Amino acid sequence: KYLEDGGRLFLVGQDILHDLQEATAGEISNNENEAFIRGYLKVSMYEQDVGDGSTASSPDGYYTMAGIAGDPITDGMVMSIDNVSFGNWADEITPETDSITILNTDNVKNINSAGIRHAGHYAVVFFVFPFEAVQNEPDPNNRNTLMKRVLDWLDSVQLGSDMQSPFPPTDLVATAGEGFITLNWASSPETDVEG
Repeated sequence: KYLEDGGRLFLVGQDILHDLQEATAGEISNNENEAFIRGYLKVSMYEQDVGDGSTASSPDGYYTMAGIAGDPITDGMVMSIDNVSFGNWADEITPETDSITILNTDNVKNINSAGIRHAGHYAVVFFVFPFEAVQNEPDPNNRNTLMKRVLDWLDSVQLGSDMQSPFPPTDLVATAGEGFITLNWASSPETDVEG
């Protein structure tokens, strides 16, 4: 209800999708949390544990994130995840078509997004890494600057009643006939289809 009423959400943490998706990586599939993951967090796929559980004594999963040029939150940023004592179980995500990647990673897991943002009738920023493990480098490459930019964007972004298009239908098939075209499709998972 909060987001439906024009709320703004910053959600950050490793294994959030792992817990919501019941430990199944890949395309977000049918479970009771699919509507929240796809419809509100704006994630279509994820790869879990790209951090490989690295710790200070086992640093193999450490990775670097780079901001997107021109993005109001991450422009000019390059940040590293520290080898944390509790293990780096960071994920990677693929955004839905109505959200955008704002942090890329240097991993080779074929997804490479560590953070996304969305603005429509609500705003969300979602990061899939341990925020407290972002190394404290000189500005702008540190968690303090990142937090400030996220909060500034959430505070200033213009929201509309429904600025993004509804989810497209799935399994769309067009069949040509004599002088007409028949369209068949599966209904969208989105409940707000007013457009």
